[in-house]
Amino acid sequence: MNTDKGILVGIDLDDDYTQICCTGATGDLTSVSLSKDPQKFRIPTVLGALSGSAEWLFGEDAAAVADSDTVVRIMNLLELARNDRSIDIFGRLYSADILLERFFRRLIVALKEKVGAERVRGVVVTMKHCDELLCRNIRSAFELLGIDNANIRVITHLESFMYYVVSQN
Repeated sequence: MNTDKGILVGIDLDDDYTQICCTGATGDLTSVSLSKDPQKFRIPTVLGALSGSAEWLFGEDAAAVADSDTVVRIMNLLELARNDRSIDIFGRLYSADILLERFFRRLIVALKEKVGAERVRGVVVTMKHCDELLCRNIRSAFELLGIDNANIRVITHLESFMYYVVSQN
């Protein structure tokens, strides 16, 4: 994949699972598996915070650990963002957009490593339903990652389908 000019990233975001795809300079859409099983495209929408560490787990790694004195799993990222809530993790308060930023950062880093890209030109996030608070928190998370607001789209599955249908010959 030629990624000199950066990639466009598509993220299908759900309460339970996330899927990711990208396009390079040729415009070809590629679904990407971040799993050890190359046929597994669904990524658990889960974060894991480790006590005393700056490292965070995400996806399968976060889903595989159990909550303990040293690990906290955050499995309700979209619910937190829909309600614009913050949670306390090991004595530190994290807002919904910061938690989404942590999840998206790990997702994007893993994607760029997998496809050999250096830069993300833009992001489209699709989901079943998107209200104003959720959309604002998603946009804020990507802006924290350095992606310009003009290059972020948050749309529903219905809107995505409409774009697909309109773009067909």
